[in-house]
Amino acid sequence: MELLKRLDELTRTAGKKLLVALLADVPGGLADRLEAEQIVYVNCDNPGFRGRPGLFQVGGDGHPNERQHALWAKCLKDAIDAGAYLD
Repeated sequence: MELLKRLDELTRTAGKKLLVALLADVPGGLADRLEAEQIVYVNCDNPGFRGRPGLFQVGGDGHPNERQHALWAKCLKDAIDAGAYLD
């Protein structure tokens, strides 16, 4: 959490905005901690990545495949288009 707080501080100092993407296996309480620190995030976790690995992982047990990357890209695009990181 300290690293994210520092990244957020540096980003704000530079006049930019940080958007944290939670991609998978989001630890319990992390979203609450991000909110408490006023760090903007989007939860792009796909339970299917673990539940149906043949659909979302290379070889069914490896690196995320093109389908998973497309889901993450859409999640991030939707969040940005919706103004998730705007004040």
